[in-house]
Amino acid sequence: MLGCVAAARRTILLTSINEDAARVAGIRTNLVTLLLYFALAIAMVLGVHMLGIILVSALLIIPAATAMLLAQSLRSYIALANILSVVAVLGGLVISYFYDLPSGATIVLVATALFGLATLLRR
Repeated sequence: MLGCVAAARRTILLTSINEDAARVAGIRTNLVTLLLYFALAIAMVLGVHMLGIILVSALLIIPAATAMLLAQSLRSYIALANILSVVAVLGGLVISYFYDLPSGATIVLVATALFGLATLLRR
């Protein structure tokens, strides 16, 4: 899935930013939008099945919101959101291991702490 997104990044970017300009450029925006929704649905279903709804929802929303506070461009936004997700998961797993806490809740707390830190740094 990541390879498909990487291959079509310009099409996805143009459709996401300005759907009218994408239509003028000859992009079938309805198809691109449908495929993005389909990819999100697959990720949600697989994630919920493996991890649970709270963790999947938190990992979709919190790192993206944190990256939005810190990023200067779309490229840095995507990279930062991925890095923050990995940091939240690894940090949460390490903390939950050493303090014998539930891993899902600890991951969400680490992601939330990163968001709070980013909010403070932004000011």
